[in-house]
Amino acid sequence: IGVIGNKEDAEKIKSDIAVYFTETLKLELSKEKTLITSSKDKARFLGYDVRVRRNNDVRKAGNTTQRTLSQTAELAIPLNDKIMRFLFDKKVINQSKNGEIKPWTRLALTRCSDLEIVTAYNAELRGICNYYSLASNFGKLNYFAYLMEYSCLKTLACKHKTTITKIIRRNKDGKGKWRIA
Repeated sequence: IGVIGNKEDAEKIKSDIAVYFTETLKLELSKEKTLITSSKDKARFLGYDVRVRRNNDVRKAGNTTQRTLSQTAELAIPLNDKIMRFLFDKKVINQSKNGEIKPWTRLALTRCSDLEIVTAYNAELRGICNYYSLASNFGKLNYFAYLMEYSCLKTLACKHKTTITKIIRRNKDGKGKWRIA
């Protein structure tokens, strides 16, 4: 719930909602999840970071100048919390001793057919990209897509006991890309 007002207004609304939930709906509000957050700070909701943009910059648009999207709500992808955790949990990436992140072979998939491996990666990539398609920082998922693609290639190369270059060369589609038919 977005409240235009001060903290006392928000606390009053929160207590009114708690009473309504308890008496009418026979539900209980979660104290950990039902928070009052200033619009200056980001709030986590349904996997997005929600915040209000505060930027008074002016930019040139053709022959006129326009204010940037100041004072508007913004949905952002929490890259470190959600995306990087997903990549580590699925063993798509590995972190070296010097802190460098590299795509990694998913050994659990090497028993699958090539088509099943690519389908698994595509399903995960498409699912995350579709879910976060509303985010203002959606372009940051390009790095996620790169890591997924090269992890897929490493998995295929491990399965066939060859190199990524040979996998790409063997599966060229004629348009500068690779695919599994």
